[in-house]
Amino acid sequence: AEGSCAMGKNSGPATKVAPPEESKEAPKRKLHKIKTNVVSSKQDRVVSLDGKGGSGPADGAAGGSEIVVKEWQRLPRQLLDQHCDRQKPRWPKPHLLAQSRDGRHRCRVRVPHPKGDSEKDLLFVTPDVWSATAGDAQQVGCLYALWHIDRAKPLERLLPDPYRAQWLELSKTEPPAQRMDSGGG
Repeated sequence: AEGSCAMGKNSGPATKVAPPEESKEAPKRKLHKIKTNVVSSKQDRVVSLDGKGGSGPADGAAGGSEIVVKEWQRLPRQLLDQHCDRQKPRWPKPHLLAQSRDGRHRCRVRVPHPKGDSEKDLLFVTPDVWSATAGDAQQVGCLYALWHIDRAKPLERLLPDPYRAQWLELSKTEPPAQRMDSGGG
């Protein structure tokens, strides 16, 4: 009697399992090219600067305190944090000091000295620029600090629309002499 178990041998015709049917409808997402061969499908973010909400996909028109940020763009605060992280020795995160008057907001930015010497901290105050929201004031303050620290970089390529225009306006002017000791010695 032969063994009833035929291991390793084909005992009959092979049955093929059909793959599940794929949906022929493509998802409705906005596709755009980032580089020559890379296509991205991430949606634009809407960032609310009034502090009431987070970020979400773009619905179309943005309100007065909301900014549409594309996937490759960065807000000024993100760029300032990245700049501080890349310095050797590494700079601490900047401190944002908010001021408000008559419903208008302004933000001073203090970048601490890497070795903890508070006399050598960098302090930036936006001259005569008041914003409608505290979040927008923080972004404008960080933009102004970035312009003082590293104005040679073409950051207008990375900034979303309202801050791109402000960066280009700042790049046309010379920075005022700083009134504090920036530790250049």
